[in-house]
Amino acid sequence: MSLDLPQLLPQVNALGDSIAQRLVKIDQTLPHLLQRLEEASHTDPDLLHQKWMRAGENWPGAIPTVEPIHASYPPPELPRIFNVVAADGSQIHPDRHAATRFYLINIGSIRIRYGSGDVPQTAITSSLYYEDEHFYDEEGTEIGAAWINGLRDVSELEALAQVSKDCSGEPTISLLDNGLLLWLAAQSGPQPNRQVMRLLQRYLQQLSHLQKTGAAIAGFIDRPRHSNLIALLHLESLELDEITEDALRIHPYLGFSDRFLFGRVLEPGYRSALFIQNSKLNRDFKKNGQEVYFFYLHPGEQSQVARIEVPHWVAHSPKLLNLVHAAIIEQCKLTGGYPYALVRSHELAVVNAADRHVLDTMIQRTLLQHRWIPQHSLKSETKRWTSKRRRHRL
Repeated sequence: MSLDLPQLLPQVNALGDSIAQRLVKIDQTLPHLLQRLEEASHTDPDLLHQKWMRAGENWPGAIPTVEPIHASYPPPELPRIFNVVAADGSQIHPDRHAATRFYLINIGSIRIRYGSGDVPQTAITSSLYYEDEHFYDEEGTEIGAAWINGLRDVSELEALAQVSKDCSGEPTISLLDNGLLLWLAAQSGPQPNRQVMRLLQRYLQQLSHLQKTGAAIAGFIDRPRHSNLIALLHLESLELDEITEDALRIHPYLGFSDRFLFGRVLEPGYRSALFIQNSKLNRDFKKNGQEVYFFYLHPGEQSQVARIEVPHWVAHSPKLLNLVHAAIIEQCKLTGGYPYALVRSHELAVVNAADRHVLDTMIQRTLLQHRWIPQHSLKSETKRWTSKRRRHRL
């Protein structure tokens, strides 16, 4: 065993003490947050608008919509026949110690046609990247894992758009296991490079293609850690002349997420009001007609709460918004709180150790056929030896 358990024991005990203290803090703070939620729902909308305008573009809070802040909505009825489409992806990142350089993106997708008796349709798309242009941007900088993950996100959306096109004419919800704002673009700073911007444009184009199919797109975030609404409640408690960068950054609700609050507010099956996340990236999405809205949803399992993100055109269509709400609740009944279609698409997409071994064998075989002797780095070879736990005599 590589762990020094006696050394870790006091640290684990300290972790337990920290969790106990946090639970006490939650019990003490939640009543105040619930009160703030009720009071904020009666705040003059014009005054609230002035406050979040004063908070500035970098304020990471939630912007209210026409729905009351404290409102909750029961699950709507489902149509007799509807489609649930989901896609998920996995990847193998480049390994500089491997025999040759490559990376792989694997996308699994599923279509379930409720009310038809049809067998679910599944598909897997596996793409191998190995050319020089796959590894460098236009400035000659080598791409990293974040860019490959972004390419996977775009590929997932492309798979959704393709499958949803075949559902045209029937109520359809397309699901992603993530938020809708492209994470790569969010992490690229105020001036993303051209390669990231091209990937973002591909992503936005696929959202537009989905919009044209008539399908509703939604991103499902399990155990969300966002605190956008908490930030809004704190902002509402301040007077206009009290709103400063320091006052917004340091407040009594630090460390609390929206999930803790809505775990107490929402009944099983109910959703919260719609909100807009204030961020530069979302403003860029808005310029392309794809501004992202979100709500919180109690999928029916204990006090679990999920965050659901939808684009502007779903948020402003009662028909599509109701379909997203009701279909996700229906999906979660099968798994105890997580959409079944996302579970299944993940199973299709994941590359396990056996798959990786077969792929490595195929690559080594083709290298030999082309008279290239596969050689792993000494580092990878020594790791392989030590992982087998052999004893070596000195």
